[in-house]
Amino acid sequence: MKQLTLIACMLLAAAYNSYAQDEQRNTETRKPRSKTDEHFNMPQTFINVRDYVYLRDKAKMIIELNNPEQYKELKNMHELLLTAMREIAFYRDSLENGSGSVRIDYAVDEAFPFSKIRFKKHPPDGDIFMNRQNDIARLKVEQDTVRIYVRHNPVLERNNDTRNNPRKNYRYNVNHARMYQITFCVNKYTDLIKLAEDKTLLSNISDTLLTTRKKEYLSNPFSYPSSASFRPFGPDTIAKGGCNTCAEQKRFKLYSGLSVLEDPGYHGIIRRSDVITMEGNFGTGLIRNAFAPMAEVGIVLVKQGRRMYNDRYLQTSIGAFVSSYYIFERNTNNEFSLKDNVFVNLKIANDKREKSVGVGYLLSGKGNYFRGVTTKVFFDIRMLKNGLTLSPEIIFTNDFKQIFPGLTLKVF
Repeated sequence: MKQLTLIACMLLAAAYNSYAQDEQRNTETRKPRSKTDEHFNMPQTFINVRDYVYLRDKAKMIIELNNPEQYKELKNMHELLLTAMREIAFYRDSLENGSGSVRIDYAVDEAFPFSKIRFKKHPPDGDIFMNRQNDIARLKVEQDTVRIYVRHNPVLERNNDTRNNPRKNYRYNVNHARMYQITFCVNKYTDLIKLAEDKTLLSNISDTLLTTRKKEYLSNPFSYPSSASFRPFGPDTIAKGGCNTCAEQKRFKLYSGLSVLEDPGYHGIIRRSDVITMEGNFGTGLIRNAFAPMAEVGIVLVKQGRRMYNDRYLQTSIGAFVSSYYIFERNTNNEFSLKDNVFVNLKIANDKREKSVGVGYLLSGKGNYFRGVTTKVFFDIRMLKNGLTLSPEIIFTNDFKQIFPGLTLKVF
């Protein structure tokens, strides 16, 4: 029993450090999206790269990609931007009326032969004017926002794992979702025409942000998301003392992790990686002809696989558990005594963790129910989504000379 308590404490200490990271990583998937947002905004769970590019006159670009390799496609960003500005020109007269800010969403999807455009006009927070030697003019404070969202069709490839099912002979290529979005924050949305004409600048931005990526960021962006801040025209202010090195560091900085807010240096970073959690169960088991209370505690490694095009995670969980069965036996004096039998179990669960298979080994046995080398094979079947699991077992004992079935009902 002391061994079980010691192991439980060790597992709890190892799992506690990962709890906060797991909670932070899951916060980005909890916010529901409206049907309209699905047309004009990239799903947050698909964003593995988020970079901030600061331009002249307080303008900036926020580039969000699924894969850094998509920067190669953005070398022709100027053509995409010119096309977007040309297609939204029909609404220009309506946008010019008013002194507030505008939000323009432009979405291109290969699945449709047309683009989608959304306009939002935000009124100003009061009327603001500028007085320069009695020359009064209206002053615009809020910037305009233009977002371009590009979504390609997924690539179908042969799925040899489902050959026997003709309806599932193909699957989506899950290497990347092939979607990205660029958000421009400018003083006036028409300033983007001038930016689009600067092909050299836009090409330099995409080349810099791609070539500065580390190897692991390029090979596995899901497990190694990244963010960067880039000022192609230099920092806004030179560091105190004229330190050129400090100024250069401020001009470009790469971060290991996906920035939560605009300034990664001062706000949280999301790092997607395999997650370690701790689980505990209790219940009762049927061993031969006796019911035995049981309790178990263990650590589970949830390996985050690549994501399908429909925004589903592919996960595989591997768990190591220590479980103890408490059996009441009658001794020669016709008195009952409590015998604890401790198993070490290893199990593997499927994507939804509704079914799992595992093996166990008797670490410490007391009483007459188990003799010699004892192992078991079991299946965990989750009866309820949260709370009840049924585990049929096949137990090999007495150095594999005896075989009998078992059944365990677990709660939690």
